[in-house]
Amino acid sequence: TRAGIGSKEEYQDVIRMLWNTLHTDLGDGFRLAELGPADRLREIEFHYPLGKTGPAPNFLKGVIDLVFRRGERYYFADWKSNLLIDGYGQDQIKRSMDESNYHLQYQLYVIAVNRWLKHSVKDYDYDNHFGGIYYFYVRGMETDGGIYFYRPDNETEIETYEQEALKLV
Repeated sequence: TRAGIGSKEEYQDVIRMLWNTLHTDLGDGFRLAELGPADRLREIEFHYPLGKTGPAPNFLKGVIDLVFRRGERYYFADWKSNLLIDGYGQDQIKRSMDESNYHLQYQLYVIAVNRWLKHSVKDYDYDNHFGGIYYFYVRGMETDGGIYFYRPDNETEIETYEQEALKLV
């Protein structure tokens, strides 16, 4: 089998979903397929201290599927293969995001990406450099949507995420 995919039809379905995801217009005619190697990082592992420091600090650890740059702005993306029986419109995706608690996931990722950008981008400014969050529901990329996008309003919102994350440790 090909990467654990059974039939030729299943393999073709996966290839079609990937192609659709890479070629979907994300606005102004922009598609992920247009990203050059210098504008994308895949499978970014992060860990950062959260809460107390000292002899036994708490660390948050995770992996972000994709961080990419478009112009001066940085975005991150997460691939979701969820099967949504009712379709991939905004209402269905919102329900999936709520039921799966993906909001918490992206909040933790936002903290990590924002911290990384502060250390990596010269003269980093949130308003100019942070582009937003994409969740790509790859099974829905050829139908009625399949994309969740969000951009926190400001760094104060990210500070709120950090305070909420502290309650988890």
